[in-house]
Amino acid sequence: MRLFLAFPLPVDIVECVEAMQTRLKDKNLRLPESPHLTMKFLGDVDEEKLDVLKATLATIKHPTCEVRLGAIGAFPAASKPRVLWVGVEPVDLLMRLHADAERALKGMFPPDEKFHPHITLARVKSDIDAPTVKRIMAIPVEPREFEVDRLVLFRSVLTGQGPVYTELMEVKLG
Repeated sequence: MRLFLAFPLPVDIVECVEAMQTRLKDKNLRLPESPHLTMKFLGDVDEEKLDVLKATLATIKHPTCEVRLGAIGAFPAASKPRVLWVGVEPVDLLMRLHADAERALKGMFPPDEKFHPHITLARVKSDIDAPTVKRIMAIPVEPREFEVDRLVLFRSVLTGQGPVYTELMEVKLG
């Protein structure tokens, strides 16, 4: 099973992200459905390890976090983007939560040392010209706040129409 950990977004933040995505129309971009804040991609996990994984995730104890949308950015760089995203701030609160999860999962999965809190807006299918990237990076982002109050283990099934996510378990924060 292809699994990842993420924070689901409140409806108003999903609507805000989708409104930004409507401004990204470009044949070289694929707009993902079901926006979320990914914390850790776990990859392919044997089904027989699922119960142990769930039990381990249930041990994570962390307070809820108030965060807000930040600026638009790109991975690996704006000069040659593969992913366009909107950041989430303050990063330090989410970094502590990520560190707690990494400690809990130590020995089960390789550590993710490049965690950068973000919500994916689009994936770049092929090269995109610099003026388009500049236009996208200049889209204003309303600094809307929301609470990160649960961590969810998702299963991702890749299809021709894009990934389909299924919630397998949640860990309530607070």
